[in-house]
Order: sequence, then structure tokens, then C-alpha cells
Amino acid sequence: LPVFFSCDAALHAWHRSYGAILEELEETYLAPTLQSVIIGMGNQVSSLALTASGTAVANGVQDADYFLAVARSLITGTNNYGSLGQNAQILATLTAISNLQPATVVSLFGTNRLVDCSQFTVRGHYATSQKLQRYFRTMMWCGLIDFRFTGSTNDNSLRELSGAVAMHLLMKNSGQLASWQKIDGVIQMFVGVPDSMNFNQL
Repeated sequence: LPVFFSCDAALHAWHRSYGAILEELEETYLAPTLQSVIIGMGNQVSSLALTASGTAVANGVQDADYFLAVARSLITGTNNYGSLGQNAQILATLTAISNLQPATVVSLFGTNRLVDCSQFTVRGHYATSQKLQRYFRTMMWCGLIDFRFTGSTNDNSLRELSGAVAMHLLMKNSGQLASWQKIDGVIQMFVGVPDSMNFNQL
């Protein structure tokens, strides 16, 4: 008998295969590699803070420590408070993420920013394992929280630029750049090119 085979059926099979490949890559490779990158960078904070003391990058190192402490807490499932005594701010941010409220004011990089914490709600195949849930929230943090430099000097731009520079120095000093490049390469293959500056461009 003749069998009708629609484009929808083919696309559904393709999408299921794509999803299965991505899920396996995330659980077995991307999640543990991202955790190594975050921990490696965080371990260099104290050293960079000493080097940057009294310079324009000092605040940036503090902001990078905060950013990495939140990321480390999310990827490991255990609260981490960084190296530079920002426990209250880090705990407040982790609490806001746990509350999943759509419009939350978060103290970021010396200013207040409105963050949609409902984006941290785990969905799709990420709900299938604890490792994927943690990976999802960490990637959401890394994607939502950016360092913004407008080119102006009368706003918070210089501080946020110094944070981006500090992150780059921590990446380089920790020897994690090659690992980050592999993560970035896989994500670009599956998702596409990023819409903001990355470590290579910086």
C-alpha cells in the first residue's frame, strides 16, 4: 500500500535526533567542562585581586568574583561565596534566582539592574537530570548577566568594562581559554553565532 510521508514527520524525526544529541553532549561534556572553567577562573581571583589593587581594574575583579561565585553555586548546587567577602550580595542573588520572579531588582556591578529571574525556570530536556538542571541555570546566568560598555564615561560603563577585562584575565591566568573555546565552538554549531562580544574578541 502507498504510504504518505509528510515534511512534518521528517522534521520531527530530525528535531528529536538533534535534541537527543544536544542533551547527551550537554550532560557528558558541556556541563563538566563549564564547571571546570568556572572553578578554574574562580581560583585565580585572590591572586588577581592583589595584582589589581589600587588600579582601575580593582572593582572589576570584585565584580568578576561575584559573577563567578554565583555561577559556581549554580553549577555545583552548593553555595559558594567567592574570595572577596561579598556573601550578602551573592546570597541575595541566589535567593532571587530561586524565587523565579519575572521582574527582580538585582545589585550588579555597582548598580541596580532589573533581571527576569523567571528565565531560570528549568524546562524541556533540562528537567531530566540534576546535572542538566544545574547546567541550564548556569548557562542562563552566563547569558543573562552581561558586562555592558557603551563607550560613555558618565555611566557605569567603565566599571563594567573593567569587569570584562578582569574576566578575560582570569580566563587567561587559569589556563581555561582552550576549554572555553571548545564549549563556544559546540554551542555555535548547535545554536549559532553569539550576539555579543566574547572572550576571543575581547
